[in-house]
Amino acid sequence: MTKLQIDIVSDIICPWCVIGYKNLKQAELLINNEIKLDIDWQPYQLHPDIPENGINRKTFLTKRYGQPRNEKDVSDHLKKLGEKVGFKFNFYKNKIIPNTMQAHRLLELVESRVSKSILAENLFDSYFTLGIDIGDKDHLLDIGIKSCIKENILKIFLDSDKGMKEVIKKEEEYRNKYLPGVPTFIINDQYIMQGAQEPLTFVAFLKRIRDKVEDRKSLP
Repeated sequence: MTKLQIDIVSDIICPWCVIGYKNLKQAELLINNEIKLDIDWQPYQLHPDIPENGINRKTFLTKRYGQPRNEKDVSDHLKKLGEKVGFKFNFYKNKIIPNTMQAHRLLELVESRVSKSILAENLFDSYFTLGIDIGDKDHLLDIGIKSCIKENILKIFLDSDKGMKEVIKKEEEYRNKYLPGVPTFIINDQYIMQGAQEPLTFVAFLKRIRDKVEDRKSLP
C-alpha cells in the first residue's frame, strides 16, 4: 500500500478548512485499501493582526469592509455544506473573532499526528459549533484536556511562549512559498491542491500521485 504525506495548511477560524478536511476524510475512506494517508497540520493565520484577546465580530467586519456585511447567504451556504459532511456551523454563537496564534501553538505541542488531528477537530468544533473563544488560554486548556493532553503539561505550556517562534517561522515559509490562502493540501512536499475540494476530486488527485510514486519505485 502506498503511503502519502499530507500537510494541511489551515486556520482554525476558516470554515472552508473544516469542509476541506472533512471531504479529505471521506476520500480517505474511499481509498483506504489502496493508499494510506499520513496527515499533519501546518499553521496559517488568516488575520494575524487581530489583537491577542480577539476582536468583536461586528467591529472587525466594519473595520475590514467599511460596514457590517449581510452574511446570511454565505452562512446558509456553508451550513448546508457542513451538514453534507456531518459538521454543524453556528456562526452567530461566536461574538469574538480570536487571534489563532495560541491555537496553532497548541497544535505544535502535539507530536502524534493522529492526536493532532483529534485536537484540530476539537478546535474546529469548539469555535464553529459551540461558539467558544479559542484564543482564550483557559478554553484552550479545556480543549487540550478533552483531546487527551495531560493537564499539567498543558498548564506549563500555555503559560510559556514555547513553540511561538516555530509557528511564526512555519507560517512565513508557507505564506511566502506556496499560498494565496487556505486550505492548502501539500502532498509529499511536492504536489499542491487548494480549496475545499469534493471527496472524489481528492480521490482522483491522490490516485494520480500514487501512480507517480509507484512509477518512480519501479525505475532501475
